[in-house]
Amino acid sequence: MKKVLILSDSHRRNQTIEECLTKENPDCLIFCGDLVSDLKNVKLNIPLYAVKGNWDYLSKIPSKKIVNVENCKILITHGHNYSVKKSLDKLNKLANKNNANIVCYGHTHIQDMLNSDNICFINPGALINGEYACINIDKFNYTVQLKKLY
Repeated sequence: MKKVLILSDSHRRNQTIEECLTKENPDCLIFCGDLVSDLKNVKLNIPLYAVKGNWDYLSKIPSKKIVNVENCKILITHGHNYSVKKSLDKLNKLANKNNANIVCYGHTHIQDMLNSDNICFINPGALINGEYACINIDKFNYTVQLKKLY
């Protein structure tokens, strides 16, 4: 079983990233953008899967990424390129096109989880508000928890 920590929208809250890592002790970290530069000074001894958000315009990392964790295909994006503040339709099409089981996104600063068309959409919320998410994955089975630090 793997524990995945999902963060987004840290907006210069480096200390909060470290608090989440200490509290959750994950096997890997997904960062859905805004501000990816916050990870520079965080000491990580686990895999990091990060994408850039709308505030990361100077970053050279991609705006979307697909990773496999315990045979689950996870699509990671910030969401601003897919109009996630209006609907998840564009993100749903992208997920189906890429056969993703899970989609992790941010941008809205609204913590949410939705299952649609056999795809789990997870927005961990804004780390600046102490919000994040965790996924426990065991082969094709997974559970999602939306959490708050404070």
